[in-house]
Order: sequence, then C-alpha cells, then structure tokens
Amino acid sequence: MPSKRFVSFASLLMVLAFVAAACAGPAATATSAPAPTSAPATSAPATSAPATSAPATTEPTAAATQAGFTIPDIETGKFNVAVVLVGFHADGGWSQAHLEGVQWLTTQDATIATRYVELINPGPDAESVMRALARKGFDMIIGTTFEYGPTMDSLSAEFPKVDWLHVSG
Repeated sequence: MPSKRFVSFASLLMVLAFVAAACAGPAATATSAPAPTSAPATSAPATSAPATSAPATTEPTAAATQAGFTIPDIETGKFNVAVVLVGFHADGGWSQAHLEGVQWLTTQDATIATRYVELINPGPDAESVMRALARKGFDMIIGTTFEYGPTMDSLSAEFPKVDWLHVSG
C-alpha cells in the first residue's frame, strides 16, 4: 500500500499536469477555420464554405478599424453574416461552437457568406468593430456574449437595416 506522502505527491503531479494541459490551449482540428495570414491576431475573415467543399478561393481584403481590428469585406450578392467572437475562433468551446454553427449555414444555402472577428472585448472595442461591420454592409451581426447586448441594442437604432442577434448562455 502506498504511503500517504506518495499519494499526496502523485495527486499534486496530476493537478499540475491538468493545469499545464489547460494552459497549453486547444489543439488544432480539421474543422477549425484557417489561421489568418495577413490580419492581426485579433481578427480574421472566416471561410464562407466548409474546408471540404469547393476549391479554395482568395479571401476578400479587409480594412482595419481605429482600434486596430481588421474588418472583413462582404461578399457581393450574398447574405453576409458577421460573427463577433469574445474568444479565439478555435478555442474548442464557446466561440468555436458559435462559429461552426454559423458556418454550417453556408452548407445549407449557398447565398449565405460568413465572416468573423475574434477576441473582441465588450465595451468600446465591440462597439467599434460592430459599427464598422454594419457600415461595411453586413446583413446580420451576431454577438457571442451577453455583454455585447447593450452595445448591440444601441447600434440597432443607428443601423435598422442590419439584423442584430445577440447570443447569451
């Protein structure tokens, strides 16, 4: 039978291993969106179709906001949906689930194009990004945290032609 000291030491090592694994971040998956190539780490255009479908096309160019976030371009002739993610697009959880759900729409209707902007803090950053998306011509803007709610409510009056969807869990 192991000693009490050995069990305590082994338990401590297991806890440290779990902490190290949690801090290492998510592993890349085949279904995650591609990493941005020229955009800053805070935002990137999402693909408008799943990776397994049609041949690769060039990504639309994007413009930067005053806060330094890159705003993706719309796709002409399509219903353009922008997702504002509070986290990283491939976090293995909340943000990734929202993005995958929205990207699924493109498999159901070829007239829908999706883009995303990631790591957007609620408050002034979210307002700047959402206002820029609305001005760019996105038809629908989806916010992925309840903390975006007040910002989206105020912007909906300024941009009544945009469909605003605020997701809270």
